[in-house]
Amino acid sequence: MYCDKCGAMIPPGNKFCNNCGDPVTPEEVASVNSAPTHPVMQPESYTAGQAAPQTAYQMPQPPVLQEPVKTNKNGGKIAAIIGAAALGIAAIVTLVFVGINSKKNNPVIKTTNSISSISVSSVSSVSDSVSDSVSFPDEPEEIIPENRTIMIYMIGSDLESNYGSASEDLAEMMKSRIDDKTNIVLQTGGCKNWATKPMKNGKVQRFTIEDRELIELDNLGKLSMVEEDSLADFIKFAKEAYPAEGYTLVLWDHGGGIPVQFGRDELYPNDTLTDVNLYNALNKADVHFDSIIFDACNMCSLEIAVAIKDHADYMVAAESYVNGIGIDYTGWINRAATPDMATMDYCEVIVRDYMKSLKKYDLVGSMSVIKMSRIDAIMDAYVKYASSINTNILNGGYENYLLARGNCGYDLGADCVDIVTLATQYDTPTSTALINSAVNAVVYTESDMHYGHGLMLYSPYDYYDYYDDGRASLVSLGYDPAIIGCYDNLVSLIYAYAGDENYGDWYNYEITSEIVGNNYSGPETSTIEYVKKGDYYAVELDDDDWSIIDHIEVNVIADGGDYGLMLGQDYWWTLDDDDDLMIVNPTGWTFINGMVTTYWCQNIYNDSETDAWSQTGEVLATVNGEGAVIVIYYDQDNTNGKINGYYTYNYDTGEHGDMLLTFNDEDIVDIVYEGVEWNSNDIIYEANEDEFYAKDMTVSFDEIDLTGFDTYIYYSIVDVYGNRYETDSILLPTN
Repeated sequence: MYCDKCGAMIPPGNKFCNNCGDPVTPEEVASVNSAPTHPVMQPESYTAGQAAPQTAYQMPQPPVLQEPVKTNKNGGKIAAIIGAAALGIAAIVTLVFVGINSKKNNPVIKTTNSISSISVSSVSSVSDSVSDSVSFPDEPEEIIPENRTIMIYMIGSDLESNYGSASEDLAEMMKSRIDDKTNIVLQTGGCKNWATKPMKNGKVQRFTIEDRELIELDNLGKLSMVEEDSLADFIKFAKEAYPAEGYTLVLWDHGGGIPVQFGRDELYPNDTLTDVNLYNALNKADVHFDSIIFDACNMCSLEIAVAIKDHADYMVAAESYVNGIGIDYTGWINRAATPDMATMDYCEVIVRDYMKSLKKYDLVGSMSVIKMSRIDAIMDAYVKYASSINTNILNGGYENYLLARGNCGYDLGADCVDIVTLATQYDTPTSTALINSAVNAVVYTESDMHYGHGLMLYSPYDYYDYYDDGRASLVSLGYDPAIIGCYDNLVSLIYAYAGDENYGDWYNYEITSEIVGNNYSGPETSTIEYVKKGDYYAVELDDDDWSIIDHIEVNVIADGGDYGLMLGQDYWWTLDDDDDLMIVNPTGWTFINGMVTTYWCQNIYNDSETDAWSQTGEVLATVNGEGAVIVIYYDQDNTNGKINGYYTYNYDTGEHGDMLLTFNDEDIVDIVYEGVEWNSNDIIYEANEDEFYAKDMTVSFDEIDLTGFDTYIYYSIVDVYGNRYETDSILLPTN
């Protein structure tokens, strides 16, 4: 079946074209559903409901999916999958799989029939009258300073030690055209191994840039760069040494909002600068900035804005990760040093140049300019919105909220969510006012993520076990009790449904006892049956089942004889005309340089109103001989995917790195395959031993030829309470 509008292939069950978004007519849907792409021809000795032979994935017979009742219910929202593989590693065994090839001349469009397309409704009983309009206090006309001091607080960390990222940015700063009305003053430190000679390993130093050279001003010796006093002292020093009419502050290092926060010092690895630390440091320094710029991941959050709003006119930061190339310093410093240049002008240049650099390397990302005088309006609307959430979850709306919250996009390590996306996905009578306030505060933004609209807020969900720290920040920042109370109740329920007993003083036993019950022990894993339907198998689900499903995972293993090649896990799935889940072979898979990969989906997002979708996944690999997972980003505009960097990955321990790294052209990459040894059920990994340079790497989502390989397929259906319903592994011969 192909789209009448653009000609792209439409996978079975799709109700719209993933390439152009054109709706599929009912007649077309029926045609697609009546002819599965891969009809299932099971051998006579294998019948539906039997366990697939020689497989490690057998489960006890299941109950059907049901909504939990108040006691002994199956519940608990589990955290998103972070690692590329959850199982331990056995001894490495050579795996050879031949005949699985990419058919580049027959590409298929990625199937994204995700549960996230379900419309989520909520019943609000908020009594407050809600206005959609947003008013702001009178904002004085911006005064353009005649001279400017740019302060750069650079915590080198492993970004410099391992990748030389700070040195690259220093080189960009020294290329800028600085006149006598512009000063650049830096404090560097937090790094064991600097690539730039004036910097001394393990020391904190202060510099200025004159005539395109670094001039050392002071050596402070061994000092933590992740102490609020260190930041405050630097700001005060820079103001006294280089007084000016306008001041700009750049904070350079790792970031992550809540719970990751900002800054990592290699000499003081257990500390970080929280949003409260930033608030305190700025209060102590008592300097007002034209702009505060974060060259760090995930710092464009409401909490950070609240922390700095009284000390800056604008904030420049990214909701998403910031790729290793970081901000381009030459262009915006040149603009800031131009006479009669307003703050917004160079702030926009920062965003535009950064996003242009991403496109140059075929990467994706985001960055925004936020007007600080408009943050209070967001907070006012946020109080009403949080109150509506609280009312709803206490009156039977817990499921709907978590389904909506889970469909808001995802960034590894950050428990924040885009304000506009959350208020859209979970719509209450208070949503419009919150959306309007956020849109007005985001005065400039560019984002490749469909779920990114410029500014996010902390919303505990995946990393709820860090809520103690997040809550402490909200309290210290003076958040309204309505917001904190909403999250207290929400996280109490998340803990209760997870069967977790690590409760804080804020834990609401009364609510969890009433809603969850006292005898619940946590989510369960069970087997769900499938049935034969003509020439294929399917899982039958009714409307009540669908209403609580969070997502569906398909796991694919190609039988290679003594071993099974784990193609991995994706979140695509296909419905027949009865809206039953079809069990069929994949028609396409992720390839790198024409080689099939072991691919693990990490996150899906779908806007049910616009049909915008995205998916992020990881491919097992090595980079320069070390374990890694390559990050692949898909959306309807990038159906072949984009390689957006990589994380380190330890195949012996399963430890997944938390910093997205950018490939260098000369990095040596090799694909790694995950497999299972049938006799022992051991998980094994083996490199492909066909290395290539990163500059030659290409990704594609192509038709997969499984001819000659039987495949084992099993589906995991995960409900909003964290229960998993898994089919037995099903043998799908392809000979």
